[in-house]
Amino acid sequence: MTEAMGIAIGRTGPDTKVISGHGVGFTDREGMLEVLTVLITLRDRVQKLIDSGRSFDEVLAAKLAQ
Repeated sequence: MTEAMGIAIGRTGPDTKVISGHGVGFTDREGMLEVLTVLITLRDRVQKLIDSGRSFDEVLAAKLAQ
């Protein structure tokens, strides 16, 4: 997902408006960069828990997206 977002960001310019497939309204390149940052942060947090031996259920219980 992060790779796809990076590709999409690479195809946008400063005046590009993006219609999301989910959610409401429009965004722009800056909004897409914010989403990419969130995705990378969540990925890294999940990986840290996996590396420390946490189970799937423990990772879910950590509620990392909140």
